[in-house]
Amino acid sequence: TSVVQGAVVDINVTVVNLGDFAETFNVTCYYNTNLIDYQTITNLAQKTSTNMSFTWNTTGVEPNTYYIRAMADSSNTITENDENNNNCTSFQVVTVYSPGQMGKLFVDKVKTAVISGEDPPVVGLPTVYELTIIVTNIGGSNVSNIQVNETVSSDVTFTSVGTPSQGFLSAFPPPKILWNVGALTAGANATLTFRVRTTPTSPGLLYLNHKEDITASGKDTLTGNTVSDSGDTDITVIAIIRDVAAISQVPSSTIVCQGDTVAIDVTLKNLGNVSETFDVACYYDDNPIGVLRVYNLIADSQTIISFAWDTTGISPETYSIKAEADSTDEIAESNETNNICTFPSAVEIVIHDIAILSQIPSPVAVVQGEIVTIEVIVRNEGTEPETFNVTCYYNETLLETKEVTNLQPNTTTTLNFLWNTTDDPAGIYFINTAASTVPNEKDTSDNACESTTSLTVTLPQYTLTIITTIGGTTDPSPGTYTYTAGTNVQVTAIPDTGYKLDHWVLDSSPAGSVNPTSLTMDRDLNLEAVFAETHTLIITVSEGGTTNPSPGTYIYETPTNVIVQAIPFTNYRFDHWEFDGENIGSETPVTVYVGSTHPLKAVFEYSAPPVGGYSVSLTGQITKAPLICYTMLLAIFSAIISLVKRKRK
Repeated sequence: TSVVQGAVVDINVTVVNLGDFAETFNVTCYYNTNLIDYQTITNLAQKTSTNMSFTWNTTGVEPNTYYIRAMADSSNTITENDENNNNCTSFQVVTVYSPGQMGKLFVDKVKTAVISGEDPPVVGLPTVYELTIIVTNIGGSNVSNIQVNETVSSDVTFTSVGTPSQGFLSAFPPPKILWNVGALTAGANATLTFRVRTTPTSPGLLYLNHKEDITASGKDTLTGNTVSDSGDTDITVIAIIRDVAAISQVPSSTIVCQGDTVAIDVTLKNLGNVSETFDVACYYDDNPIGVLRVYNLIADSQTIISFAWDTTGISPETYSIKAEADSTDEIAESNETNNICTFPSAVEIVIHDIAILSQIPSPVAVVQGEIVTIEVIVRNEGTEPETFNVTCYYNETLLETKEVTNLQPNTTTTLNFLWNTTDDPAGIYFINTAASTVPNEKDTSDNACESTTSLTVTLPQYTLTIITTIGGTTDPSPGTYTYTAGTNVQVTAIPDTGYKLDHWVLDSSPAGSVNPTSLTMDRDLNLEAVFAETHTLIITVSEGGTTNPSPGTYIYETPTNVIVQAIPFTNYRFDHWEFDGENIGSETPVTVYVGSTHPLKAVFEYSAPPVGGYSVSLTGQITKAPLICYTMLLAIFSAIISLVKRKRK
């Protein structure tokens, strides 16, 4: 840091890649503004550092005090997020002196640190700088009784002074500083720091120090001459205005459906006089929508950035939209009040949503022709009144469509659909209902409702009650039988012994005597089989006799008048009828009432004179006997008559 003119100074430079990509770039080293050399770094990996050495040969360099500076990416090949950290100025100076000269003083000041605030300073904001006074003996002999005088610039306010590296401070009222340094050998230096504060009121040039306001004087010990120097450089800063503002935020729509994406255009303006890079946040009420970054917005210009607000899951209500420039407070601004836009903007989130809550058929089992009531409950689960249609189906068949008008939010309504099953075949059915989609409805999954419980339609059941009169039977047996509609039923009556079917009585009305009887079951029926007794009339004849009709057995119903006429044949004549063994006379024809099984006998007598000893018995039976027998019988008969007469006397 203190070398004889012509000596070599080694300068070690450390460079770090703070970015996310490997970089290739030049690094250049200077003394004050004079080039020492440059080197190229190839593919320096991200987040890594490297060291390099520069050699400064001071041959020919004027004796003086110099500041060493290194610059990364000195050829500006990289577009960087932050260019401010490319320059690094060493706060430790290098003094080059000439031993062949007498003692010589060099004095100057340099801005060595920003203690607080912004650099460059921002209008309206305070910045505290640390300045360093350096006094150097750049000659070849010692200098004694060195004294430094400093007058603080009127553009700043003195705040404090540090401890000098050697010597002492005399009593002083600021803005004057008097520093008694003492003696400096050849190439030696001494330093003193002090701090000043500036709060710019307007943009422009500010003097932290005027070069003529610092002087140093002393005595060369070799010659006894007074040596002195004054500052070489004005220390200045340019006060700037930093001010970014959110001007407006305009949503693409002020009424949106929950689930839609709203575009919000935010207008931002740089009201300052330097380019700015900053974050912008957008909010609904106090809830964040997102953060976007604005890069290098030049002074006195504006830009528009667009936020996409996905309203999925956002509760329906009206929200205030606001935007905030420099939301992360990375900029020290002259005016922070305009960062949040006060331009009024609001978005109302609404929901359009119709839901079918339930569908309940009643009853769930019906006979064809019965009415099914389907109760459908519909709810408006949105935030707006809705008008829509509700359609009901059984299986795939449309039953009916009904309109629901102006159903209010969070309100249910009940619809009753009536299904007349008369024309529908028997079977198993499922009920389905669907509500039409209302405009901007997002959730349509609950617009339809499918039943999980089946509904059964069966054919009607009718009863056929078969009865019979006493003594009769039917096939099938008397009783009650159930049939479905449209069933053809055949009933056959089979008489038992002594009875036969007379006729059918259907619901108290004679239905004839057709046998079998065919019925189509479409209502409940009472079918009565009426039977009549069956009676037998047996017609017989004695030997040699005939009847009309022929002898035999005949069946008649009750009551029946049977007319039987006896027709005599040759040599015989009809004598009388015997009915159940009773002589009922000889009338011809004979009318007989048949009440049971009756034998009817025709009795005939022989009507011609005996020939060959033939005779006719009283019973009408024809016998054949010898003549002697006939004579004997006549005698016996005459004797019996005499005995009877004698008995009577």
